[in-house]
Amino acid sequence: MSYLTSDPNQTENIDTIIRPPYFFISGFIDIPHMEYYYIFLCFVYIISLVGNTFVMMVIYMDNSLHSPKYIAVFNLAFTDVCGSTAMVPKLLDMFLFSRHLISYDHCLTSLFFIFLFLNMQSFNLTILSYDRLVAICCPLRYHMIVTHRSMFQLTGAAWAFAVFLVFLAVFFITRLSFCR
Repeated sequence: MSYLTSDPNQTENIDTIIRPPYFFISGFIDIPHMEYYYIFLCFVYIISLVGNTFVMMVIYMDNSLHSPKYIAVFNLAFTDVCGSTAMVPKLLDMFLFSRHLISYDHCLTSLFFIFLFLNMQSFNLTILSYDRLVAICCPLRYHMIVTHRSMFQLTGAAWAFAVFLVFLAVFFITRLSFCR
């Protein structure tokens, strides 16, 4: 890659990628009554954490819920807790302290985890819909098709696929060059 310098007869080879030290998050500037958004976001975050933790605890403790369907429900609650925890603290920081800067590395890390858990939520909903499809279309063979082993395999494949997709996307983003 080459670019023109101040002298039009000279070119320099640039092999480095330009990375900014930080990004400026401009989407939340000049929003009136920002403190109310902070209170609402805190409330929703706490309700999400408490509710999903309660669901996971009930599924873990109640032996009658140790069926293949509830493996996916447990995983859905887990990814919701992780996804909320990946996204909400930076939003709370922006709303409470008006810090609109995010470092390059923190941005990529947040991007990775937010998209990983969002993908996993979509994949978990797909797994749950597959479970219901088999239950409706093949009710007599449901317990032979949907087993603990098959549900763990589906969930594991979904995690591996989501990590691969998001890692690949973040890897290609790190190859981008940003201007000033």
